[in-house]
Amino acid sequence: MLGRDGELGPISPNEIDDLLEQMTARIEASTSKSVFATIKADYDQISRAYFPKSYFFPEGMSFARSDALFPQPALASVVGPEYEAQCRMLCYGSYPSWDNVQNRFLEMRNIL
Repeated sequence: MLGRDGELGPISPNEIDDLLEQMTARIEASTSKSVFATIKADYDQISRAYFPKSYFFPEGMSFARSDALFPQPALASVVGPEYEAQCRMLCYGSYPSWDNVQNRFLEMRNIL
């Protein structure tokens, strides 16, 4: 993952796919704003505890404004090829393409 220092760190494609599946399931299952608020608070608490130097929460704790989920073109041009390269190296089968990952997040953006 790309940190604020510009360094890319490894992340498994399976972790990304699992995260997408879990987020989609949680979001679709939750129609209550209070439940989603609990999920965001949990995410924030865990991230602050385990990634204190590299965690930067999205503006207003809105995942729809997250640089990680919706990178600007300059960031996406770095992360996309790196994601594909890591997937080719780490995966023994198919994996979601960078475009697929981005499209799945875009489909959910209005409820994030």
